[in-house]
Amino acid sequence: MGRFDLIDPRHKILRFPDEIATLKQAGIPAVLNVEMDLSESCNARCAGCDFPDHYDGFLSPSVEQATIHRLKLWGTKAVVFTGGGEPTVHPQWQESANRWSKDFQLGMYTNGIKLDLSPCDKAFKWVYVSLDAYDAESWAKYKRVSPDLFHKVLANIEAATYYTTVGVGFLIGEDNYRDVQKMAIAGLATGCSYVHFRPRWPCDDSWWAAEARVLLHGAENMPFVRVAWDKFEAAWKKPWRRSYTTCWASMFLRQVDVKGDVYACPTTRWLRKLGNVVDCPPLTRPLPVTLSCREMCRGHAMNETLDSIMAVGPHDFFV
Repeated sequence: MGRFDLIDPRHKILRFPDEIATLKQAGIPAVLNVEMDLSESCNARCAGCDFPDHYDGFLSPSVEQATIHRLKLWGTKAVVFTGGGEPTVHPQWQESANRWSKDFQLGMYTNGIKLDLSPCDKAFKWVYVSLDAYDAESWAKYKRVSPDLFHKVLANIEAATYYTTVGVGFLIGEDNYRDVQKMAIAGLATGCSYVHFRPRWPCDDSWWAAEARVLLHGAENMPFVRVAWDKFEAAWKKPWRRSYTTCWASMFLRQVDVKGDVYACPTTRWLRKLGNVVDCPPLTRPLPVTLSCREMCRGHAMNETLDSIMAVGPHDFFV
């Protein structure tokens, strides 16, 4: 199942000292991780979806080829199929996975409805299924699809565990936090590699935080259950503030949509366009944090670490 204690967003970047040194010397480090949209369409309508304006747009072979070429130039190591929309509604997503995995480590976020890894059994390092509910009724209400699909998703998760590491995720808010133990049991029953709890965002209130902490700690006592405590504490802390003014993560992350348009931020998308994969210039310096930056962003944990590393003090050599 792997060492899940090593999956730490705050410190993973420290495993790339050469890239950090390049950044500290005002150079251009490798774009280590790219989030790739295969589709703008989706087969669910999740309540609270970050990107609800779906349409029938799919990554074309020509854009795929141009993107792979660009990512090689960037020195990219990992690609995550995500969206936008649901990646598995792309008609050839499994064939794409086999092509991408030849050059990059590959992961995927999915709702699990069409998850079938058998045609691409060695392509993915991991797959993360956003289950978000423990029974068919609550799942259908949240996903806004037929409850008949719930048991199909559970079967798809179980089948996927034969091919790769599979995480089952639950977004927790004030309406469902009392169900975390049931969620953990339902997730683990699929045979998944781990169950993961994160807070819904935005989190409008924190009156439920004290009870939720107790229940989440209880669920975490089960084997292979993980809680994103840093995100929960950040969600419950009001007002939410950053301790940095520079988005260092913008040098290491990118998001590419189905048209091949490149964005510096996977979280805000569309607000920080850098160009197209055909002719996208390199980002020569990190972007500033602005009022358009979303709270609890994708690069927050990395930024906190890098902001400390990039700072220059008067007595730095007196270690």
